[in-house]
Amino acid sequence: MSSSQGVMEVISPTPIYIESSHCECPSTCAQPTIEPVIHSTAEGASVLLVAHSIPENLEAFLWYKGAIVSKNSEVAWHHVASSTTVFGLGHSGREIVYSNGSLLLQNITCNDTGFYTLRTLNTDQKTELVHVKLQFDTCRLPPSAAKLSIESEPLNVVEGENALLLAHNIPEKLRAFSWSKEIDIVNRLKIASKLTAKKSWLAPAYKNKVTMYPNISLLFHNTTQEDTGLYVLQTVNRKFEVQEAHVYLHIYKPVTQPILRVISTTVTEQSSVVLTCLSGDTGVSFHWIFNNHSLQLTERMTLSPTKCRLFIDPFRREDVGEYQCVVSNPVSSKTSLPLNLVMKNA
Repeated sequence: MSSSQGVMEVISPTPIYIESSHCECPSTCAQPTIEPVIHSTAEGASVLLVAHSIPENLEAFLWYKGAIVSKNSEVAWHHVASSTTVFGLGHSGREIVYSNGSLLLQNITCNDTGFYTLRTLNTDQKTELVHVKLQFDTCRLPPSAAKLSIESEPLNVVEGENALLLAHNIPEKLRAFSWSKEIDIVNRLKIASKLTAKKSWLAPAYKNKVTMYPNISLLFHNTTQEDTGLYVLQTVNRKFEVQEAHVYLHIYKPVTQPILRVISTTVTEQSSVVLTCLSGDTGVSFHWIFNNHSLQLTERMTLSPTKCRLFIDPFRREDVGEYQCVVSNPVSSKTSLPLNLVMKNA
């Protein structure tokens, strides 16, 4: 499979970088994220699941195939201090684990599509889960083999808008179903359930928040960021066969306008310049503009890891001009006011 054959859907999150108003966010305020990067080789395509914002006080991390944490789905367990990796029952022999928390999937097939879960464990025993979903158009199942699935409409939801969790391929002769939200590794919050021949049930906290439709889809009204999370739909047919499907719902706030800062806009030739893009939003990516065009980095320019700082060293006459930075998330973007750098007269 080549990278041109499929379209990847990224769930929780799309590739983002988390910032504070001080540009570089300390590890205490950043949440782990996963960025899928497709690579293609002569032997077959591969996908690198790049882990970002991993806690500094990390004791261990684990990767799972699927949205649910279990021994059967465990791909690998990595202990940081000893730099040892133990592969689990979910390891196919084609996965490589890196010490920075990333996971490489080699020679991918249609069986490799679906959710992957990264679990981090800190030295203070705090644990976090991060989910990502891989999906390729070339890997669609025939109708007879189609499995229960959930689609978020829209895919990226703006806070305050409605979000529909649309169920597909519902089993025939349905006996019962339920909706839940993942709270942590072992706990789920039950939202709604129904025995098809009886009255449905809705959790009190969700009575004015969601609507459950006869086709078992779930509509969220006036979403907030607290609605972000992994949702689980479970169905039971007449033969008491159980199916589960998962979807990650991400609610985004529109970004605010960033502010571009520099110590002085009058610069001496051959000196060093640092431009800082300040944003009060989290979960944003950064882009730079020079004289109304996308900035093309030269050998004298570097960006900080999160791209919120631009370093120019040494500064030359061709660097004189108007600079702007853009912050964006999957639903919005804002551009700073222009900042003009001029050359100081000798």
